[in-house]
Amino acid sequence: MNKPNFPIAIKISCTLAIILGVIGIPVELTRRWNQLTDLNYFLVWFDDVIACSFLLFGVWKIYRSANGHRFLTAAWGFASGMMYGSFSTQFFNRNLPDPSGISVDIVLAVKFFGFIVCIAGLLLSLLANLDRVSIEKEK
Repeated sequence: MNKPNFPIAIKISCTLAIILGVIGIPVELTRRWNQLTDLNYFLVWFDDVIACSFLLFGVWKIYRSANGHRFLTAAWGFASGMMYGSFSTQFFNRNLPDPSGISVDIVLAVKFFGFIVCIAGLLLSLLANLDRVSIEKEK
């Protein structure tokens, strides 16, 4: 994050996106290791790969184009929706075991934390976009 003209909100949003994007894929693939070859579960784990990849793409676009902020904001919106669905589905089915064998309560806590990170990233990205729009209007 060497660009000095980036507001602090977008720097934090990018950092969160990189952390979640890099950690999210291996965590989900490890969690569902036994289901990776079963096509019935393909979309259950691949949606997380898409969301994490989209976050990393959003960060990459910020450094490549003037419209990169829009991509990161869209990625955070997508990831927030995915985390909401993942958390609520797990919450309402908490009587079922998790495919990883880990306690459902631990998985729920991690998913809730991930959901909060996604909402924070989305809000920071939106805040940075508002700052950017107001600066452009002043010019």
